[in-house]
Amino acid sequence: MNAAAITATAKKHWVPISLGVASLVFVAASQFVLPGYFAELKTRAQDQAGVVGQLHSVRQAGGSLTAPVIKPGGEAKPMPGLPSANAVQRATAALEDLSKQANDLIISVTTANQRSPVFAPGLWSATQEKPTASNVTQFMNAYLRRLNAVAPRSPKEAEDFRKASILGGTLNSANPPSQAELNALIQQETSKIRERLVRDTQNNQLLNEKEINAEIEQMRRELPGKVRAARAARSLIYVSPDAFAVDQRMVVNPQQALPSTVETFNAQVSLWQQETIAEAVAAANAELGATKVADAAIKHIVSLQLRWTPVPVQPTAAPSGFGPGGFGAPTVDPNAPPAPPAELTIDAAAPIARNHQIGPLGHQSNAFYDPYPFTLTLRVDARRVPQVLAALPRNRLLAINSVSISSVEVGLAAQQGYLYGPDPVAELVIDGDVLFVRSWMIPFMPPAAKQFYQTKNAAPATPAG
Repeated sequence: MNAAAITATAKKHWVPISLGVASLVFVAASQFVLPGYFAELKTRAQDQAGVVGQLHSVRQAGGSLTAPVIKPGGEAKPMPGLPSANAVQRATAALEDLSKQANDLIISVTTANQRSPVFAPGLWSATQEKPTASNVTQFMNAYLRRLNAVAPRSPKEAEDFRKASILGGTLNSANPPSQAELNALIQQETSKIRERLVRDTQNNQLLNEKEINAEIEQMRRELPGKVRAARAARSLIYVSPDAFAVDQRMVVNPQQALPSTVETFNAQVSLWQQETIAEAVAAANAELGATKVADAAIKHIVSLQLRWTPVPVQPTAAPSGFGPGGFGAPTVDPNAPPAPPAELTIDAAAPIARNHQIGPLGHQSNAFYDPYPFTLTLRVDARRVPQVLAALPRNRLLAINSVSISSVEVGLAAQQGYLYGPDPVAELVIDGDVLFVRSWMIPFMPPAAKQFYQTKNAAPATPAG
């Protein structure tokens, strides 16, 4: 939804939007650890809610009347009778100003939350319902590059790919060298050292073989530690190899059909989640002064599990010609009820329902945003656990629902190549939600996705407050 569309909605429903936005910002500012940006929004929402109540009581014109306090913090005074024409004009101007503030709040929250696709022409759109094969392939390649899942053809290309990915560009991460990498480096160093062998040409004997062999043995003992230390010194965090999962349907395979618009949409949503969480980790480390792994508050992303439910993918054809009615029958039951229209409700003014049976914060899908649950396992400086938990969701719609903590054997981790530094390390298992405002995602949703999200709308049984 663009700014013009948001503005039109706000003008049409100024009172419910004012109250609904106040409710949304209370969710953002009160239930997450979100000082900073959303703290400001919360203060503005509280002021607006108070003004709305005062002006609304004037409009009711029942019982004893109190003059509306147009400026938050002013003094309420009794009114001897109904408002004069001048008072009504002033109140109307205040209402219009309030409507504008509500509109600004919606735009602020939506803009702060909005993300861009890795390659928009490869996704569904209203003007391109079926992207070209070339565009879908480009989307797949761009998706894989963001996850550093493209095979490089040279060391320089490998470095370039990593810098453009979440792992390098966002996190500045590293991994301990593999045994294969160490073996290759040892072989290279061995060849260099052996070039210094001196041979007695008359007797055909090596004069310094003993010294050279001793140097090689020393290099073999010391090189792994030096390589591991160098990587830890020039990086800010470790990321386990499989921490950021790759959707295998995005791997280009000439033997398979290209993914559908639903599959590319699912892959993009997963990537948005991964990017959001990676950015939260990187921002937390920057805020807490990381310059290398040893002094970083967050030292290692061990795993990231996305627990959201993707849009179901409908088969386009039954294998071997079998359908519900037998061989050669259609793959869709002709007696099945028709699918609902591909329309998706977007309403920033709707009450935000919460279900505390599914989690302490009760986030569930509604007409304004959707929660995308995840489980993130981190290894952090044990002395700074509270600071990490405060920094991760700061200035972003990311909710931490629960945390479990355990100690880490730093010596054992060092044997595995992870050099966390001298301080105690704790492992955190964080269950949380990434919240995406629905309006900015709609332009990329194929009809099946819109239908799926419409069915997820929660009944507003427990409005936020």
